[in-house]
Amino acid sequence: MNDRRLWNPKRMQTGKSGPHMLTINVPDATVKLCYTEFSTAYTMAVAGLALEQGIATCEVYRAGDAAKPRASCVHLEGPGVSCRAILEGHRRYHDPSAEIVIPAGAHCHHSIRIREWLTLPRVTPGIASIDSE
Repeated sequence: MNDRRLWNPKRMQTGKSGPHMLTINVPDATVKLCYTEFSTAYTMAVAGLALEQGIATCEVYRAGDAAKPRASCVHLEGPGVSCRAILEGHRRYHDPSAEIVIPAGAHCHHSIRIREWLTLPRVTPGIASIDSE
């Protein structure tokens, strides 16, 4: 991912003073892209596994500190968020009516957790427990 040949090193950005060329910090952009893609895949996997196990809701929480919390996802923090809505939210580019998108984009530190799984000692979804042998 850090191969500079994979990146367009400049992009046009419009600011208060008008359009200007912005130089991309490739190492930083690589980290942001990888973090966001991992977080998206993780969120979708957790929501999908929960639905497979008959768990309809999850809790959205701040998994890390953010310098500037996003208004687009802060209001979702807390329990009772639909796992189905989480999965459907990741299709927002195809369906602009999607209301819930976690993570909301680069620098979003929100994730989901399943409260029922937090009460199970030493069990990871899809992996046999050491205690069950």
